[in-house]
Amino acid sequence: MTHTLDMAISFHTPPHLIERRVRVLLIGAGGTGGEVLYALARMHKLLLTLGHPGGLHVTVMDGDRVAAPNIGRQRFAECDIGHFKTDVLVQRLNLFFGSDWESTPEHWTPKRPGPRWHHTDLIVSCVDRAKVRVQLAQAAARLGSEVLWLDFGNGEHTGQCVLGHPGESDESASSLRLPTVVDLFPELSRIEDRNTPSCSAAEAIRQQDLFTNALLAEAGVSLLWKLFRHGSTQTHGVLADAREPSIEPMLIDPDTWRMYGYDGPSKAPSLRTSHAKN
Repeated sequence: MTHTLDMAISFHTPPHLIERRVRVLLIGAGGTGGEVLYALARMHKLLLTLGHPGGLHVTVMDGDRVAAPNIGRQRFAECDIGHFKTDVLVQRLNLFFGSDWESTPEHWTPKRPGPRWHHTDLIVSCVDRAKVRVQLAQAAARLGSEVLWLDFGNGEHTGQCVLGHPGESDESASSLRLPTVVDLFPELSRIEDRNTPSCSAAEAIRQQDLFTNALLAEAGVSLLWKLFRHGSTQTHGVLADAREPSIEPMLIDPDTWRMYGYDGPSKAPSLRTSHAKN
């Protein structure tokens, strides 16, 4: 069965995202996270120009330091080696755009979720460990029904991002609940993470091609731009492939969700094998 935008449901921008400054927590400042951060900075500047009352306030969280294999693949220079990634990126963007965004140079954990965890409107995760994403889903479920979570995951050439609600809908919720990456890809809880950092740029490229991160980041942040600029969206995710560059939208459509094994918030998604990237 072919699904088109004509069959999709529209998700309308929640009022608090356009009536005041939006509090964003970005987790991960590596290959994808750095690209997402720069895209968010551009969006912030344009939102202010177009009359948004406060744009975005972004707190970036990552405990990694810049290493030699990062140069050329991520947004760092040789002079950055040894410094925390979040400090380098946030200081540069604040100088460039005149913003007051914040750096938290430590890894996110359920016990240390960051200084602004309980005052977040939008969580953006760009982490390469499935375990962390599952923990994020569990912790964010307690933040309330209005919090949104945009998750990015990718492999060597392909990836996906999914915008969803980690919290359950309540009777007062004015909009539909979008499933998260963990709802659509429940096998993330069974993936065994590999803690093998690349020791050279060549090895890193073999694990992940050069423009995979950028392609996915631009496509994912464009979902947010659509919400702010046009007030609604009929897609809440994308599937990206950098080999023959292509972007496939993930429709807001119960039939599409059922193809992934998700049958609504009141039912547990079935366990199945898929191509979710960690």
